[in-house]
Amino acid sequence: MSILNNSYEPMVQHSGLIERLPTEILHQIFDYIDAETILLSIRRVCRQWMAWTNTYNRYGLNLNSISKQNFPLICRLIQPENVISLTLADNNPHADQTDLFLSLVDTQRFTRLRSLIFLGIDDIKFHAFTNSTKLASLQTFAIKILKYDRRRSKTSTKILTRICSQVNIRKLDLNVPNVYWKNLNWPTHCSIKELKVHQSIFFNYLCQILQYSSQLETLILSISLYYLISGVVLNSTLTPLFRQLTSLTFEFCDIDMNRWFVFIEHVVHDPTVIRLFTTPIDQPNYEHEKDPQKTYLSNIVEKERSYMLIMDTVSTFILALNEELANYFKQDVRIILT
Repeated sequence: MSILNNSYEPMVQHSGLIERLPTEILHQIFDYIDAETILLSIRRVCRQWMAWTNTYNRYGLNLNSISKQNFPLICRLIQPENVISLTLADNNPHADQTDLFLSLVDTQRFTRLRSLIFLGIDDIKFHAFTNSTKLASLQTFAIKILKYDRRRSKTSTKILTRICSQVNIRKLDLNVPNVYWKNLNWPTHCSIKELKVHQSIFFNYLCQILQYSSQLETLILSISLYYLISGVVLNSTLTPLFRQLTSLTFEFCDIDMNRWFVFIEHVVHDPTVIRLFTTPIDQPNYEHEKDPQKTYLSNIVEKERSYMLIMDTVSTFILALNEELANYFKQDVRIILT
């Protein structure tokens, strides 16, 4: 959401729709508005609105989407203890964003983070941020390492091990160099439910992850299947994997048709959990692909319907809110969904 007009005049003192609303309802509306709009537009309306934004404690701070011009101001206005979701990026056009962020914000005050996403970071900044931030509340963690030093890889993997071992962690997206996987000690009782793996990972280590992650339901392998099973003898002596999964995704299925069928037969415990994958060479027509694919698509449609129902409710409220705002301001201020 965004507000088109940031200017305002003092609010007329009378009882209206906004003043009658409980703070909790307003905060639920804020859940659908980006932090930049809340801090730079809504917060400026008047003292009452400023108080509402100051007590709001579910900020989702996506620094990847904040304009370069507003970035320093956002960093100064935000109260880290009120942030539950943080996204940082150092990839172009956001080069050196993390350095600026670390210089302006006291990362020790991020005490309630549930989601932490690094869309490109080097290992030095990764160490600096995670060593000064409390991660006990993390439920979602994603990282893409752009630049690393092998001399620091052991320190990085220790931090990753600590994150994977958090009791509240449920979703992991790891895009890290192969050397990290070699040193990563996967916790024996990992509580994650969804895992996405990028780049190269050894087959034996994947087996270990599955063995220690009894609650894992969704696995996405964004890696070369050819590399994954290279050197692995696919026969009946292999113990079927993916037993606990309800969804299995192969994003790069780069093996021929015969080897694919052998892999399915000896390694995949239940072929119907395969939801989406790049078609292997020769484009085989799998009977087991049809129904699961429909189930996968129907789940997406159902989620979209739920989302649209929520947004329709919010839109209806905002129409009434626009009328009430007209009574507070001499000029027309419109709140729109974007």
